Formats: sequence, structure tokens, C-alpha cells
Amino acid sequence: MANTASTPIPESKVLPRLEDLPGVNLGPVMELLGGDKALLGQLLGDFLGEFEGLPDEAEAALLAGETECLTRRMHTLKGTAANLGLMELSRLAANVEMALKQNHPVAEALAALRQSLVVHLPAIRAAAEV
Repeated sequence: MANTASTPIPESKVLPRLEDLPGVNLGPVMELLGGDKALLGQLLGDFLGEFEGLPDEAEAALLAGETECLTRRMHTLKGTAANLGLMELSRLAANVEMALKQNHPVAEALAALRQSLVVHLPAIRAAAEV
């Protein structure tokens, strides 16, 4: 049954707005886009297409010993997320990238990134649909 205006969404189903999540600052990107929310939505949709499956991709790359490829992917995530104001995701990607470059264990940094993506991706998806 579809939700209507008279049927409230249960509190547990209400997604936080992207801009209300920790580590998100959409102000600069919105200024660069001239306040164009549709363009931001398109960019966020592109972000999803590029990175939504990254946690599983990262684990597969680690198992296959493809750390150089994974390092590049984390670098790309770091920059793309920062450009979109997703500073928490950028910071966590930087942590994984640094651990890979220094040959340090990455399990903890990758787990933190995965957890942040679990929180952020639904809000990014909702914002991309604007």
C-alpha cells in the first residue's frame, strides 16, 4: 500500500536529509552549481553509479591482492566525495588510501568507510532523486 499524505511514514522509515548528516557540507558545491538542485541530484546519481558497490569491490580487490587498483579507487572516492561536500566519506577514503600506500592493515579503515556508506548512501540516493 502506497503512502499518502494522510498516512504518516513510521519514524524508523524517515531518512535523514543528506545535508543533515555528519561530515556533509553542501554549501560550497551548491554555490558552484548556482543553486541548481537538479544538477546536484544528477552529480549525486553519478556518484552512486560509481561508488555504491565500492565496499564489496574493495574486499574483492584485497582478496585478489589488487592493492594498487584499490588505492586508485580510494583516491578517486576521496576527491569526488570532497568535491560534492561529502567530507566524512572523503576523510575515510583517505584513511584507507593511506593505509594501503603504507602497507598497513586496512580492515579497520575499510570497516569505518563501509559503515559511513551504510549511513550516507540512502540519503545520497534520496537527494539524487530530487
